Amino acid sequence: YNYLQSILDSLPDRIFDLSTDGIINFVSRDVKKDGGIISEKFGGKHFADFVDEENRQFVLDIWEYAKRGIFTPYEMTVTAKDGSRRNLLITPRPVKGTDRYILVQRDITEFKALEKKFYESQKLAAIGQLSAGIAHEVRNPLSSIKMSLQILEKRMNPEGNDLKRFKIARREVEHLETLVNDILIYAKPSDPLKKPSNIKKIINHALAMAEKSVSDKHIRVETTFAKDLSPLDVDPGMLEQAFLNIYHNAIDAMENGGKLSILARQKDDRICVEIKDDGCGISKEDMPYIFNPFFTKKSYGTGLGLAQIKKIIDLHQGTIEISSEEGKGTDVMVTFPTQTIKKGPEPAILSQDSPMSL
Repeated sequence: YNYLQSILDSLPDRIFDLSTDGIINFVSRDVKKDGGIISEKFGGKHFADFVDEENRQFVLDIWEYAKRGIFTPYEMTVTAKDGSRRNLLITPRPVKGTDRYILVQRDITEFKALEKKFYESQKLAAIGQLSAGIAHEVRNPLSSIKMSLQILEKRMNPEGNDLKRFKIARREVEHLETLVNDILIYAKPSDPLKKPSNIKKIINHALAMAEKSVSDKHIRVETTFAKDLSPLDVDPGMLEQAFLNIYHNAIDAMENGGKLSILARQKDDRICVEIKDDGCGISKEDMPYIFNPFFTKKSYGTGLGLAQIKKIIDLHQGTIEISSEEGKGTDVMVTFPTQTIKKGPEPAILSQDSPMSL
C-alpha cells in the first residue's frame, strides 16, 4: 500500500486493471487489511462476473471492441443493492507498453439527473415563451370583443334566447381571459417579495379561500402543525396561491367527499408540508407528465395548475414530490428551507461501494 495506491483510492471512479482475457489483476479502493493488493472477492476472477445479467453481454461486447482497438466510452444503467437505478459510464483504455487494459467505471447518476432537469427547463422555457407570445397577441382583441359585447347588450336589451346567447358569449370570453392570464403568469412570474412568514398562517389562509369548495363537497379537513415551526423567508401571497392550487386539485379528485389531511413539521433546516387526499388518484401513465404545462385529463381548466405550483416552489428554493395510486388518493410533499444561504456548488460524492453490479 503506497502513495500511488492512496491516490487511486481517493478517486471517485473505480479502476479495474485487466489482463487480455478479462481477469482482474487490480481494483482501486479494494485493499485488504493485511496489506494484500486485492481481496479474494475480485482477485483472479473475470470482471464480467460482477456485472448483472441485464448488462453482461453489453459489457462483454465493449470488451471485445476494446481488444480490437475501439476505446469508446459507453453508458449503462444498473440496479443498486438498495433497488435504485444508477447510471454508469464505462471507459476502456489500453495500458501503454503492456498487453493489459484498464476499465474505468464512473457513477454519473447525479450528472444525468441534472442534465435531464436542464433539458426539461429549456423545453418548458421555450413553451412558456411561445405561449406568452400567443397570449399577448390574443389579449387585446379579446378585450375588444368583451367591450363590444357589453355595448351591444346595453343597446339591444336582449331577452329570452338572445340574452342566453349573450351570457354564453360573456362566459366564454371570461374563460379565455383566465386562460390568457394563467399563461402570462406561468411564462413570466413576478419576482417573489420575500419576508419572514409563518407557514401555519399561509396554509390556513389558503384553506380559508377553498372553504366553499370544501363545504360544497362535504370534505373533512384535518390540519396538524408541529410546535415551534421556524419562520420562512418567502412571498406569502405566492405560497398561498400554490397551496390553494394544491387544495383545489385534491378537492376536484374527491367527487363524493372524503378527507383532506394537512401536516406541517420541521425536519432539520427544512419545513415539510404534506397534503393528502383520498380521491381518485393519478394513473402511472400520467405521473411523468403532471408538471408539464397544459397537461390535464380534466374536461375543464388550463392544465397549468401544477406547472405554476412547481414554478412558485422553485422560486423559493423548495421541492415538491407527488406520489399517487389510481383509486387510492394522492400525497403531495412540499419542503422549504428555513433560511436561504447562497453557496457555491459542492462536489458530488458518488457511491460506488462495489463494481458494476453495485
